[in-house]
Amino acid sequence: MNKLFYFTAGAGSAVLIIWMFVVTPIIINNDDFFEITAQNIGEVRFAEIGEELSDPRKMVFDWQRNVLEKNGNEALIRTSYDYKDIITEESFWKFQMDEKIDIFSRGYIKKAGFFMFPIHLEKKDYQVYDVGGEVLSYKFEGEEKINGLNVYKFAGQTTFDVSEMHPDLSQTVYEDYSAVNYIEPETGLEISFVEKFSDYILVEGEKVYVLSAWSKSTPFSENILTKKANQLITFHEIYEVFIPILMIVFIINSCLAIVVHSFYKKKHLSLQEEIQKAEKFASFGQLSAQLAHNIRNPLNVIKLTNELLLKHADVSEKDKERLNRIATATKRISNQVDEMMNFVRNPKAKKQNQQLDKIIQQVISDIVVPEGIKIVNKTNENYLFANEEEIYSLFHNLIQNAIEAIGETKGTISISQQVQKGNIEIKIEDSGPGIKKADISRIFDPLFTTKQNGTGLGLVSCKKIVENHGGKITFSNNPSTFTIALPLQTQKISNSVAQ
Repeated sequence: MNKLFYFTAGAGSAVLIIWMFVVTPIIINNDDFFEITAQNIGEVRFAEIGEELSDPRKMVFDWQRNVLEKNGNEALIRTSYDYKDIITEESFWKFQMDEKIDIFSRGYIKKAGFFMFPIHLEKKDYQVYDVGGEVLSYKFEGEEKINGLNVYKFAGQTTFDVSEMHPDLSQTVYEDYSAVNYIEPETGLEISFVEKFSDYILVEGEKVYVLSAWSKSTPFSENILTKKANQLITFHEIYEVFIPILMIVFIINSCLAIVVHSFYKKKHLSLQEEIQKAEKFASFGQLSAQLAHNIRNPLNVIKLTNELLLKHADVSEKDKERLNRIATATKRISNQVDEMMNFVRNPKAKKQNQQLDKIIQQVISDIVVPEGIKIVNKTNENYLFANEEEIYSLFHNLIQNAIEAIGETKGTISISQQVQKGNIEIKIEDSGPGIKKADISRIFDPLFTTKQNGTGLGLVSCKKIVENHGGKITFSNNPSTFTIALPLQTQKISNSVAQ
């Protein structure tokens, strides 16, 4: 099992790393993320030198972005612009730009700034889009909604030389340009924008205008880009969150299956083989502990960051819904890691005199109990000679199981104690639906579970802990009741330790 365990853990981790840092960036930055067709409508006014600007003419602005070629992480992108009369379709200006970008960062290859807004936007200022030969500086101005979609609002402005656009004029022609862009923050996709620009020459320090125009995105264009953004958001969630979580769960379950298989096989070995197997099992327990530790560290980072984001005042309801899904997934992984550790835990842990009530009260304080569930704990001052951590894990597992059994409905969990024949008998009853009669005889079997996301090791670990303390655990229905009998410590003893 040693080689198989290491191979499974190592290969699974390697696949997860390759997926997250190699495959996913390539998938989520395919051509569909860059290629866009959109449309603005607006007005334009012209003037001869020294004359007033003309009456407004309705215009339509079509722009399109395409990927021409790719080479590794670099891509050549062509953006085409066409400003034309909305009635006659006469083109006022028509031009295109070819630019090289890094498809992963969305930054320009040969200059600072971004070709388009990056994914996972922060609420800060960015340099985006080449306008007139330099990248425009955008300031973050807040959050808004377009078609129910949360977007970040950015605004920027600049002045540059547009003499090439006015070959009939001998003087230098400048343009004052400003834009307000609305960006979906998770994908960096532009949903809508408004632009204003005025061309002029300077005569004795005064601006003499030859052109003034504005345009804004059409509702149809906004609808198309909103649908595209929603599709890409789902795409991101699947490839960046859900698939990696499934991979982690699969790796953990595969390693657990190997450990459990070894545990069963051990029953059929000779005495010498039993000794050798115990030595190997100890090494596997160490590896499992290391694996659980390595998983817990990033899992805690995800959990704490997620909690901070949920508490942030400006998180939208849609983002809260996504963050809650992440919290649920991390909790499931954490529970499975805990069950794995309980299963492989050293049964020769140190034991001391323990007050049972304090341990149970601590468990109740630590568990998140839904509002609809009431826990009734009938306490007595009873003592055990036991390992505190294992007894804590025992009752944490059983009470958590009771909460999950009740589910989203209202219910009650009752915990009671009584002394019988030198034992403390603890009963944990819940008002849940109970366990099917056909399954009762199997609930303490390794890998057997009735939960959709269970590992089948929780109750096995409970049974192991109880037996390590010289006790017995049983289950009965109507109501669902786990009964634990543990040897009673008849008198208080201080600082007593056993190996």
